[in-house]
Amino acid sequence: MSPQSRSRKKKAAGGKAEPQGVGGFCKEILRDVAALGADPDPLDVEVLASGVLGELWDHPEGDELAKDLIDYAGRKVGPASGVLLAGLAALAPFAHREPAAAALRGLVARGLPEPRVAAKLGAATPGECFAAGDVYGDRSTLLCTFEYGESRHGLLAVVDFSYFEPIVLDVSIVENPDELEREMRDQAAQHDGTIKFERLPLARARRLIEKGIVLHENLPEPIVTDDFALFRAVALARCRALPGPEQAEPAAVLPDWDSVVDEFLRETGDVPDSPAVRECARLLIDFGVQSEPNRPLRVSPEKIATFLEDWLPGEAELSDAGEDVLSTVLLAWVRWRGSREGLPEAAVTELLETAEDLLEGGGEVLDAYLDDVPDETGSEEVAAILDRRMFAVPTTLTELGEDELTLDPNDPEQRHLLVVGEHPEFHDALAEGGPDAAEVMEFLGIKAAVVDQLWEGEPAAAWTAACRLREQGAERDEILDKLSAVLAGQLQPAPENELRFDPADYERALIALGDFRP
Repeated sequence: MSPQSRSRKKKAAGGKAEPQGVGGFCKEILRDVAALGADPDPLDVEVLASGVLGELWDHPEGDELAKDLIDYAGRKVGPASGVLLAGLAALAPFAHREPAAAALRGLVARGLPEPRVAAKLGAATPGECFAAGDVYGDRSTLLCTFEYGESRHGLLAVVDFSYFEPIVLDVSIVENPDELEREMRDQAAQHDGTIKFERLPLARARRLIEKGIVLHENLPEPIVTDDFALFRAVALARCRALPGPEQAEPAAVLPDWDSVVDEFLRETGDVPDSPAVRECARLLIDFGVQSEPNRPLRVSPEKIATFLEDWLPGEAELSDAGEDVLSTVLLAWVRWRGSREGLPEAAVTELLETAEDLLEGGGEVLDAYLDDVPDETGSEEVAAILDRRMFAVPTTLTELGEDELTLDPNDPEQRHLLVVGEHPEFHDALAEGGPDAAEVMEFLGIKAAVVDQLWEGEPAAAWTAACRLREQGAERDEILDKLSAVLAGQLQPAPENELRFDPADYERALIALGDFRP
């Protein structure tokens, strides 16, 4: 749930440091501060300082640049330097907060009047916090209101609860908190019970936002939006103004899973008790434990989609009998859990419709991977083929330019487009042509050839090498890079658009590919 808002945006001051040097970077920041005027609004100062800190936080040498900026401002006696240092002293990480305050004291000792705005920074008074989110517990938008004298603003945070712990996906400062509160209430009222609106204790809001920002930053591959970087520091400062944080809930005491399956079968009269039914129910539980150990039995549209489209094909082995009853078990499980969790009827209906749509479409997705596999092929061999091909081509969806496409991995040309779609960083170079495009096309051509080999299973040594590397802990991208490097090393001069190599030499090189260490 994401209401419309007017974010309090100021450009991230200064731009990148490398092209103009540290001195130019610092001068531009001071010019941006000076542009706020002689008596700037404290929120404007905080947002600008937060933008500077966001840029430094996202920079590989951010700590050093922050020290350089504080030193530079401390040497320049002027109103802009004083305001900047006051903003950094209020918002910077602890390691830079005191150095910024000390540099400001130094300027004052040298005759600079202390900026009037300095006493106001960070002095926002908390008001209330509201939350609007889906009733399933996947995601929620938090709005915390604050007052600066007669003006009001809000801290807006999008929290995702589907990770091991809640993480903050995005934050912003908004100028229209009252309007947003009304909009959040209206959206909840219009969605027939699938969106809930509630007041949230300020201490709980602090825990969710403050810890959620840190957890997001520590993800292996965080998805950082412009707003997240721009408002991150001021959001953390606002959290420090809130009471708390509330203590996290203790870890859930997990039940005996066999007893949960017994309970499911006992309370669901239309599902017969059989080994296949129990197999499917245990897979649903296993998925829940792996994905959300604190809420393993929770159901939601997003969680159902992840189970059917990602987890079940990639990490689970389902017997033929289990495949036959999966649809029945999943729909019964959704109805049972929706009732046990007290979800409104509209929400349960939405869950069932999502599950039915995914179950109908799932066969089409598998058909794309198994279209040329004979019907008489044994289940173990089918599973092995599916594993190999889903490693080679993890998804049939891709984005090329502004188009989102579903492609057929059985078609070599469309399969090659799926490889291109995995590298959006090269799309501009390919569109522009020139020497860079030729180099990119060579790289993508070799990678596409490796994907073709894995898809077809020829040579078998390519998949054997991939499995060996995977067992040693390598990720898919690393494995494809290794295989591509081996193939590239075997290429011989050939006419344009041909890849010529000695199959025996290539197979020996693949067999030797076993010394990878993660």
